Amino acid sequence: MYIIYVDESGKPHFGDKENFVLSSLIVNEGEWYEVNEKVLDLKKKWFPDTDPDQVELHAKDIVHSSKEFCGLKLPKCFELLGDIYQLIEESTMSIVSVVIVKNKIRKKDFDIESWALRLLYERLNMFLKRVNREAEGTSRPREFGLMLVERVQPAFDLKVRKKMTEYFREGTMFTGRTEFLIEDILFVESHFRNLSQLADCVAYCVRRKLRPSNTWRDEYFDIFFERIVDRFNKNDEGEYMGPGLKIFP
Repeated sequence: MYIIYVDESGKPHFGDKENFVLSSLIVNEGEWYEVNEKVLDLKKKWFPDTDPDQVELHAKDIVHSSKEFCGLKLPKCFELLGDIYQLIEESTMSIVSVVIVKNKIRKKDFDIESWALRLLYERLNMFLKRVNREAEGTSRPREFGLMLVERVQPAFDLKVRKKMTEYFREGTMFTGRTEFLIEDILFVESHFRNLSQLADCVAYCVRRKLRPSNTWRDEYFDIFFERIVDRFNKNDEGEYMGPGLKIFP
């Protein structure tokens, strides 16, 4: 079983000029405990006097020294982020991210969120098919994927569930119905899910790396992106653009 943590960065509408990013962090159930313990150790390192469950590694809050990070000077904030991305870099997790570049889209009625979800679904489908194709002829069992999406609020979550249910049952114009993704997604509180917090940091890093206007803070994310780039899902030729990082259009 693969557990797939999904989070976003940016807003899925044209009122916001930033790109919209939907990222997933994929971890095998057999490796989940080790990764989770490493996140807990990282939190204890930085906040030794705080219950780790009370520390939410939210990239935007870290960058802006807000909430539980308000006591950290800016250089320390980026040092903390460096530790987070190093943890991801040194793991065996896989990343699949979708970037919707709004300023290249002409249609006013273009559904940003639906396209991001569809493109993510297709690439998660490809990831699981590859994993199971590589296991053919071995004693390894088939692997399935379970999606954990950050809870927002009931009406929004229901809208996302309806969109994803269509892809689960009907497939998309480019890929059929998957037999490896479990049919229903789970909505979770990221505050209590350490790996959901890592998925948030991945989505934020991808957005800052690819944003149209680069600031001095974005230069840090150029470095952070290079740390995690090898974790992006790749095709048989070792290329991550497309199967691991999809930029649309």
